[in-house]
Amino acid sequence: MVIPKQLLLAGILIFISTAGYSQGWKTTMDSAKILKDQKKTAEAIVYYTKAKEQLPGDSVLTDTYVQISKSLAELYYLAKQPDRSLVICYELLKTIEKIHTERNADYAWTCNLLGAIYNNAGNLDSAKILHLLAKDTREKLFGKKDRSYAQSCNNLGALYHDLGQFDLAEPLFLEARAIRENIEPVKKSAVYAITCVALANLYRDMGQYDKAEPLYKEAKEIRSTAGKNNADYANSCNILADLYYYMHQYKNAEDLYLEAKNIRAKLDSGSYEYGESCNNLANLYRDMEQYGKAGSLALEAKTVFEKSLPEGNNTRTINLNNLGEFYYATGRYKDAESYFLQARQLWEKKLGRTHPYFISNTEDLAAVYWNMNEVQKADQLFSEVSLLKYEQLDKIFGFTNETEKQSYLRNINGSGDVYQSFYYKKFPHNKAGQSFTISLLNRNLILSSTQQLRQVIYNSSDSTLGKIYQQWAGLKEQLANLYSRGTTTDISIVKDLEEKSGKLEKELSRESVVFTKVQKKITWQDIRQSLQRDEAAIEYVEFKLSDGKLFTDSVMYVALVLTKDKDPVLVPLFEKKQLDSLLSNTGNKTTNDGVAKLYSSRGIIVKGNNNMGVNRSVYSLVWKPLEKELSGIKTVYFAPSGLLHRIAFAALPLNKTEVLSDKYKLVQLATTASVTDQKPVFITSSDNLQLYGGINYDADPVALKRSVQLYAGNTQKHNSRSLPADLIRSSSFSYLPGTEAEIKIIREEAKNTMAHISLLSGINATEESFKALNGKASPAVIHVATHGFFFPDPKTTFKKNDESSLEINGQVFRQSDNPLFRSGLLFAGANNAWQGKTVEGIDDGILTAYEVSDMYLPGTKLAVLSACETALGDIQGSEGVYGLQRAFKMAGVQNLVMSLWKVPDAETAAFMQLFYKNMFAGESITDAFYHAQTTMKNKYRNDPYKWAAWILIK
Repeated sequence: MVIPKQLLLAGILIFISTAGYSQGWKTTMDSAKILKDQKKTAEAIVYYTKAKEQLPGDSVLTDTYVQISKSLAELYYLAKQPDRSLVICYELLKTIEKIHTERNADYAWTCNLLGAIYNNAGNLDSAKILHLLAKDTREKLFGKKDRSYAQSCNNLGALYHDLGQFDLAEPLFLEARAIRENIEPVKKSAVYAITCVALANLYRDMGQYDKAEPLYKEAKEIRSTAGKNNADYANSCNILADLYYYMHQYKNAEDLYLEAKNIRAKLDSGSYEYGESCNNLANLYRDMEQYGKAGSLALEAKTVFEKSLPEGNNTRTINLNNLGEFYYATGRYKDAESYFLQARQLWEKKLGRTHPYFISNTEDLAAVYWNMNEVQKADQLFSEVSLLKYEQLDKIFGFTNETEKQSYLRNINGSGDVYQSFYYKKFPHNKAGQSFTISLLNRNLILSSTQQLRQVIYNSSDSTLGKIYQQWAGLKEQLANLYSRGTTTDISIVKDLEEKSGKLEKELSRESVVFTKVQKKITWQDIRQSLQRDEAAIEYVEFKLSDGKLFTDSVMYVALVLTKDKDPVLVPLFEKKQLDSLLSNTGNKTTNDGVAKLYSSRGIIVKGNNNMGVNRSVYSLVWKPLEKELSGIKTVYFAPSGLLHRIAFAALPLNKTEVLSDKYKLVQLATTASVTDQKPVFITSSDNLQLYGGINYDADPVALKRSVQLYAGNTQKHNSRSLPADLIRSSSFSYLPGTEAEIKIIREEAKNTMAHISLLSGINATEESFKALNGKASPAVIHVATHGFFFPDPKTTFKKNDESSLEINGQVFRQSDNPLFRSGLLFAGANNAWQGKTVEGIDDGILTAYEVSDMYLPGTKLAVLSACETALGDIQGSEGVYGLQRAFKMAGVQNLVMSLWKVPDAETAAFMQLFYKNMFAGESITDAFYHAQTTMKNKYRNDPYKWAAWILIK
């Protein structure tokens, strides 16, 4: 006969009350265990305390005493009485040290609990020491596959997360998750669910929402197996709702918040968890502008927290900050200021100034002062937060891959739009130093990080780093192959390779940090010091306009002008829709030969004079407002932004007879920070010159295989890069006789001055030969005269599954989500792949920007891409143009000559001859380009279509 647990417990309690003291401690401890299992925390504490008191006096240094003390420490922790738990833990450590000569499992357990107590109290330095001690002890005792070691990994990861050290947190969470996945069935593992949540929280705070969501859902599903009316399931509803809130999926968030709140209300409406639900719903309703609901819920949360949590607890601090956000949203700025300042003081003391909470609070407080018209206070805080965000971003970039960097910029860091709006609307325009600084901090962040990573890898003698890089490069090569196969590729294979590639790229980032030299941040003061008195630097800035509370529907363009004797000046220019309208007026008049002829190049300068009115209008928007700041200026260094990347500045008409490049020497840069390093670059007689032109796009496959044998040892091969047989069979690329003449003219110009000239044409101009230029083999000059292509974003042109698109040539490239795969250059045999003729064992002859971006060309001073639309690509915020332009910058090329549209062969050959003749005569690359363009401009003054397409980007 089985005795029901309830009767057994009742019997035990009766027995205890009547039994003599001699029966004491063991029976009392058994009762305590039953109460603990039933989660009757308060009652369990009573009986464990009584059992401890009933132990014989000589039992203090026994395992029984230790186990009772451990249970009491844990129970007081669960009962939210950390002070009592703390005292017991320290008593435990002393006892264990007396019993054992070395640290044991109980010692590690106690350190772990102490770490959790200090973590919750905000004493993160002490928590870190204790968690590291627990982890180290458990690793020595049990190895790296033990459940207690996994617990230490998880807890230490949570600590690093709280410290904002995401780079240290992620590998610990991943390690804990892998261990817990193998210990017991995942579908029932509560601790596995805990790690899923911890990892998801980290990804959420890094802006990687696509990674966080499935982890939250997995944990929620596991917890639902124990029912849907328990605390763990409610927690999962709440945190998944948080994610949807960040993703602005407010209906999904509301449903889950309400579900969590209802469960918590039934469990204990006075618990801090219930207060958390009130707090979260308050935030949601505030953003939904349901201020009545938001205010009452926020205050209810405050009341609950004050009763259930000690002063200074982080959850209470979050509530204070959220109340500040509520009062800010409802226009009660003094109240908002008060709450923000309270939260700010607590977070600065406990978490430090680099923690994301403190940074976000600084930004919020700055916005409050903006709306209170306390401009100086707002300026001070915006200046502070821009630097804090940059430092945090620098940490994130130290261990993430490019995709993760993009997620962080898109979802977390932002682009400084609020800051630029403030300085645009509230600050004197002749004091634009901070606006200039913010622009410098936000430009080309991912590009700069990638460039530095390549430099570190190639300059390092570390063999491990080199091996990781080779593995990564191999995976990228395979991915390029699979991407080119389009719908014939198993998507699971692609995803697997992408995941492996991403992990290796992250490993490269982590490893390379050791070798990375800290680079000085370039300031506008540094730029001004580098300028001559007749020079100016212009940062163009595009930003969404905020009114101090919300973003408007306007996207603004301004210019920040810096000269030798003045601080930066902000010059308001135009709204994006004004330039959009002018660009659309160019129609299809700048279409190109070959594959790209189906689309408008969108270049603003077009053939003939029929668009002169449009061009004058562009000048009035883009440049005319700057003239008053450029008195006495002869040379202008400028960094375009947004749509301005598509404009040929040199040909903007000042009047009926003059263009902008008649008045100024224009030097286009990716960022004006480059002005500090504007040493003239020369091509010398000892430099190598690699020329491509006169390419045979219809090369016979058998002959192609023979021609690429020369490069078999120079390029890393993994799979055939040939395109699938079901690719579109349409028009082919025609031979370009002008390109052969072009490179022969350049070779003739080089003969007297250049010692090392290589010319590849016909069947020998293979993709393999180009890839063989990688690394130390990179020549000083690369000139490629060929067909080029750039396709717009398919989401803005046609649907991927549109059957009519199956009759369009180049489908796989047109439909790619990756802009680096939608632009490229054509080499020998390209028509085989373009027409669906599979050639196994060799590259397909279609060199995409994606493939160029995986190369490193550290010795290349100049790359000339003499093909149509090579300067175009997707424009992605402050990162600039994603296409061949970005790819060659990532590869490390110092100077790029590219085209905004296709100019006739004869004029291209003439321009190139002048350009190279000037360089070989001893002019710098910049001067040679400027003088060649000037000559062509004077010859074809009434037809800028023939000369203005070419731009030099430094």
